[in-house]
Amino acid sequence: PKEYHDRYRVDMKGHGTHALIMNNLIEIQKRHPAYFSKRLSLTATIAPPSNIQQVRKYFNRDTLLREIRDKVRISTVDPYETTFFDAFTDRELEKHNAMVDALYERYTQALIMGKYDQLTFEKDIFDRRFLNLIRQLNEGNKNYSYPRGTCLPGRRRLFVSTAGKYYMCERVGSNYEIGNVDEGFNCQRIYRFIREYERFFEGCSYCWAQRLCCRCFNNVRKGDKFDERRRAQFCSEERARLEQELRTVCEINEKNPKAFKVFENIASF
Repeated sequence: PKEYHDRYRVDMKGHGTHALIMNNLIEIQKRHPAYFSKRLSLTATIAPPSNIQQVRKYFNRDTLLREIRDKVRISTVDPYETTFFDAFTDRELEKHNAMVDALYERYTQALIMGKYDQLTFEKDIFDRRFLNLIRQLNEGNKNYSYPRGTCLPGRRRLFVSTAGKYYMCERVGSNYEIGNVDEGFNCQRIYRFIREYERFFEGCSYCWAQRLCCRCFNNVRKGDKFDERRRAQFCSEERARLEQELRTVCEINEKNPKAFKVFENIASF
């Protein structure tokens, strides 16, 4: 909603940018309707002290956004290298988390009751938690494993700075340059990154969670370097997350063995 967007997304003069972005979306739809409906996607960041139910209603009711309903991704503020959350009290953060938990309960209950198709906004937040997990579980055990958790830099996503420099994505930001608009991709630099990524995570072959893990350069970096301390913290938190979600998957399957059939026709994130 405008009041939430303009609180944080401002221009150089501190003015909100909601109207500008919506007008640009309308213009893209008008000039390139096929591109708008098939290729354009959005990422919306939920941050306190927003009322998540109001955000949910906004995305469900806006006629323009409904056309790309299945290509809206809901994200959260990355807690690393930020003082953003220092501005809120514990009570405000607890209230925000409680609203997220309520949506999560609505999502899991819909899977159990066979009412997944009635969900809208909840899918944008929680499908990513389960989709790739379910697919990996359905593949069964294999005699091999390939490096997982990172995308091939420059293939699916690209962050272009105002100076025309290429970076991996908006999450990594301007921390690892992989090319520019004049010279294209720096393939040697991308190759070196992939080799370093494989070396950094070579111990993962001994971990029970290796096929299910969502490891990513952004989770383990310090600036533009891999960081051993961040990796240790991430691994501990990721295994705890996967244990909880595996329990949730089992509980849902016990109540509705066909609950996750709905994921068969959904593309990976």
